[in-house]
Amino acid sequence: MSKSIEGKKKRLKIIRKLADNLRNLEICNVYLPDLHLDNVLVTEKENLIFLDFDKAKQVPISKNDMERMFWRLHRYADKMEKHGDITFDINEKTIFLKRYKKLSGYDMAPRMAKKIRKKRFFSKMGWFIEAKLFGGKK
Repeated sequence: MSKSIEGKKKRLKIIRKLADNLRNLEICNVYLPDLHLDNVLVTEKENLIFLDFDKAKQVPISKNDMERMFWRLHRYADKMEKHGDITFDINEKTIFLKRYKKLSGYDMAPRMAKKIRKKRFFSKMGWFIEAKLFGGKK
C-alpha cells in the first residue's frame, strides 16, 4: 500500500476517533468552549489526548452546545488551512459529521451548511482585525 493511502487511512481513523471522543464528552456532560486542534494530541498508537480544560464545564450538553464546539473546531481548522499548516478535504469533514450522527442520532450537517457562509465571513473579519490590532498573519 502506498504511503499516501496509508496516511489517508490514518487521518480518517483519527477523524472518526475525534467524533467518538466528542460524543463521549457530550455523554459525560463536558462542554469545552475552547476546543481546537492544538488542544488534541495524537499518540503513536493513534489515541487522542485532550488538553486545556481550564474553561471546561460539566453541565447538561445541548445540541446547540455541541454545534458551538463543532464551529470552534471548524474555525480553527480553517485558520490552520489559511496559514498552510494543514488541509482538510470535504470528505474528511463529512466523515466527521456522519460519524457523530451515527453515534448521537443527531445530524449536525444541515444546520451547519445553512450557516457556513456567514460563519466564514465573520471568521475572516475577526482574523483581519486580529492581524491589524496584534500584528501577525492575516
